Amino acid sequence: MIFSIFTALTRRIAIFFAVVFLFGQTELHQVLKMPVLVNHFLEHRAENPHISFLFYLKEHYHKHTIMDNDEQRDRQLPFNSHDCMSASAQVCMEEPAAFLLPVPEETIDRQYNITPDCFLLNNHAHSIFQPPKTV
Repeated sequence: MIFSIFTALTRRIAIFFAVVFLFGQTELHQVLKMPVLVNHFLEHRAENPHISFLFYLKEHYHKHTIMDNDEQRDRQLPFNSHDCMSASAQVCMEEPAAFLLPVPEETIDRQYNITPDCFLLNNHAHSIFQPPKTV
């Protein structure tokens, strides 16, 4: 019983935070202005009964060159202004996962042939004046 109440409460809290985020950080809050769009269309329809909804949308969103007396009302239309300009910084502090990699304990024995002959110094290599070399 308590678990089902906790689950329902957790779901409601998650939905609440998702709605707050979507309306605050995106342009989704413009959907709430849809009644203004319909009412403004009906106002234009009262002035001109032959206007279609597509022509209305084209004039108010595509061209927006109409110079009528309702410019203030046109600015209230949804998706007509970009008033959601916010920057958010999100910090996620999580404890890093601890894991250990096994260290190989195997050693590799290699034999190197180092003879004293390779360490013999050539007197000509250290002299400034060296004999000509044949190529």
